[in-house]
Amino acid sequence: MVATKQPKMKTIIISAGHSLSDPGAVYLPGGKESFLTIELAKLVSTYLRNHGIGVLEVPDTLSLVDTIKWVNGRASEGLIEAAIEIHCNASTDKSAKGVEAWYYHDFATGLGDEDSKRLANCMVDAINVESGLSSRGVFDESVNKWGKLGFVHDTKPLASLVECGFLSNDSDKAVLISDKGRENIAKGITRGILTFLGEAWKPEVINPSTDTVNENTKDKLIEDLKNELEALKKSSTFDLIQEKEKMKMFKSSLKTDLEAIVSRLG
Repeated sequence: MVATKQPKMKTIIISAGHSLSDPGAVYLPGGKESFLTIELAKLVSTYLRNHGIGVLEVPDTLSLVDTIKWVNGRASEGLIEAAIEIHCNASTDKSAKGVEAWYYHDFATGLGDEDSKRLANCMVDAINVESGLSSRGVFDESVNKWGKLGFVHDTKPLASLVECGFLSNDSDKAVLISDKGRENIAKGITRGILTFLGEAWKPEVINPSTDTVNENTKDKLIEDLKNELEALKKSSTFDLIQEKEKMKMFKSSLKTDLEAIVSRLG
């Protein structure tokens, strides 16, 4: 008998746009990009796995340069469908709002990559549907103020970067800092990725209030939180006041996460 070749599991790399040593946009109270994007990345990873999609999660403690190295070190030929980095936006113009995404530009041909653009469009459209956040559209990385985006341009897999609303805008921030709002944004990112992959969106498999968290997941989450706490203790990037504020927010986040674990384990 000839063995039947099993189809490979589709696998996505998910990265939070900022680590605890690089908080990104900060609009207190509650609006700290690093904490919000880390939580969004974890939600998206869970939702994708619920749909049978493999996920590799970039560690929360890596710099951009190390993130790119981490992604490229796991980008075996044909094994990674796409890499997505999740950010929150900010502007000096407080009326600026909405979701946008960025796609790869080939500087040799002067053209944007159509697959990267399609992934970006799928995510923005789905986030708009699931969360109600307005769409700003998708953009070629070459028009960014930096000329290119490292995560989009220098990673080996097809990649896109999504900006999930403006922390500098009161209405967008209200969605981002609420549990329900983040769940809906994460659903949108997930739905967009699934559309890109040609997979069915199954909202019935997503129910954060009743998801079963097994012991391994609980231990992994606690380990991650402990590592984040150590990173905060060792950080010398910010002054003492900022460090105290970060520690206060972290402890609150840790307490919430642990209470959620306990309630889910019943």
